[in-house]
Amino acid sequence: MLKEQVEALLQETIILKRAVGIQHERQKESEERNQELQHLKQMVTQYQEQLRTLEGRSIGDVSSEQAMKEKEEKEKASKLQHMSLSQELWLYPLAHIGACPDLKEDLHSPFLLAEN
Repeated sequence: MLKEQVEALLQETIILKRAVGIQHERQKESEERNQELQHLKQMVTQYQEQLRTLEGRSIGDVSSEQAMKEKEEKEKASKLQHMSLSQELWLYPLAHIGACPDLKEDLHSPFLLAEN
């Protein structure tokens, strides 16, 4: 009976050793996965920062391009408005020459032609 108990204890010891080995292996794999997970989280954070930086640059580029286009459009509008105003100022007296015959003669006077 003592011999049977020793053999049973030896079998239990073998089983326990095997279980401890399996548990140890699982623990090691779990630690490796956790390390890999932490590494991947760091990479995700870095990529998110890079993405934000690139988006900022892209938005800045688009904003700059849009601002330049708006500036060009304003300049064109200003030039057109200036040209229109200049034409109106030039055409206004010409439109009234027929109403004022003396003005018509003054515009063709040698004195005015010599100055111009």
